[in-house]
Amino acid sequence: MTRTITTIAVFLLACLGAAGQTPITYTVPPGTSCTTTVNGSTLHNLTTTAPTITPWGWFVGGTYYTQFDFQIYQGQNAAAGATYCDGSGVYTQIQRPDLGTNYVEWKLDCTSNTWTNGSGAGEIPSGPYHIVVDLITHWYTQTVVVYRWRETVTVWAINEGTVTLTPIN
Repeated sequence: MTRTITTIAVFLLACLGAAGQTPITYTVPPGTSCTTTVNGSTLHNLTTTAPTITPWGWFVGGTYYTQFDFQIYQGQNAAAGATYCDGSGVYTQIQRPDLGTNYVEWKLDCTSNTWTNGSGAGEIPSGPYHIVVDLITHWYTQTVVVYRWRETVTVWAINEGTVTLTPIN
C-alpha cells in the first residue's frame, strides 16, 4: 500500500510540474506601430486565449528593463504582476526579403528574474520566465511636424507577433 501511495504521489508531482511549464502566448494586435525602432517600444493590448486569470498583457523590450506586465483587464494599471529581464532582453533583426524589401523579423529571447511582482493573491505564477518575442514587421517613412519643423521618421508596423512566457521551475 505504501508503495502505491508513493508511486501516485511521485506521478502527481511530475504531472503538476509539467503543468507548471505550460507556456502562455500573448498575441500582438496587428497594426501596432513603433516610431524609429522596435527597441524600447511598448506593445499594449496583448491578448491570450490560454486559461489564465490574466488575459491581457503589456510588454516593452530591447531596453535594460525588458518587462512584461500581466493584466487582469485591458489597460490595468498597476498590473496584476510583472517580470523583467535585466540587461539581457535584446532584439535581433532578420531581413525577410521573402515578404518584401522592407520586411524585418524582430526576435527577443531572455530569462526573467525570479521575482514576479503581484498582489500576492496567487493570480500570477512566480517567475522566472523564459520570454520569447517574435514580431513580423514592415517599415515605411512618414513626415511629421515637430514644433515648426518637418521631420521624416521611420515607422515600424507590426503585421503579426507573439510574446510567449514559459514558467521555469
